[in-house]
Amino acid sequence: MLWPRTICRWAAVPRILAMMTRPRSVPLQSQRAASGDAGDPAAAAAAASPSAHAEPHDYSLPNSSWTERTMALYRAYLARTPEGGGSGWTRLPSYNRTILHEAEYRARPRKPRPERLLTRNTEVVGAGFEYAAFHSGAERRTVCIFQPGPLLEGFPGFVHGGALAALIDGIAGTCARNVAGMIMTANLNIDYRSPVPLGSTVLLDACVTEVDGKKVYTTCRVLAHDESAVHTDCTALFIVVDEVKIRHLKEIFLRNEERQKA
Repeated sequence: MLWPRTICRWAAVPRILAMMTRPRSVPLQSQRAASGDAGDPAAAAAAASPSAHAEPHDYSLPNSSWTERTMALYRAYLARTPEGGGSGWTRLPSYNRTILHEAEYRARPRKPRPERLLTRNTEVVGAGFEYAAFHSGAERRTVCIFQPGPLLEGFPGFVHGGALAALIDGIAGTCARNVAGMIMTANLNIDYRSPVPLGSTVLLDACVTEVDGKKVYTTCRVLAHDESAVHTDCTALFIVVDEVKIRHLKEIFLRNEERQKA
């Protein structure tokens, strides 16, 4: 049964499917590294090396699949950050592996790996999760602009509830981590109120409501682009992970990476 207030935007789907044939744009730095310099053997050798120190691609930057509505919201929130001339908010970069958010790991030589963050698991623009997030420390709040692609379909024309839950978990967790440090999800309670059409633009609005020892309580709502309707309500509980355990887990991870390089 379809919700009577929600109109399936079938017209947007063919346009997004056409965009799926376009590869994700590569930053200029990466293009140069990939092509090398025919007159510079050292540059060519560095480009061919699998352990070159290449800056990872930030998937939260605009690409050709983003609609005008998505771009308008992105510009509005970017204007609140130092990048856009504002203050109080920060644009959060997004990589295809969680570990790449660690500056220590980004500085290490890396070989290509098959592992991917669930919400960044395709290089095809517009096909899956297209989103950008912004955080306000003063408000303990994270806002995410989300444009779902056709690979996230559940009921025909709409986003799968599990796909939406994955992004809610990620954004609410990002908010909790920015407030309290490294966390893990303990509980996620979601009320689905109306479905999200594929190709639409929605806002995820997450906020830390309470920190009680190691427990971090958050809320997250999925709203229409103009905040006129609520698609989803969520409450979540995250647990702060002990710093000693974090270091231990990182050491195990890095040792495993070194073994795989050998």
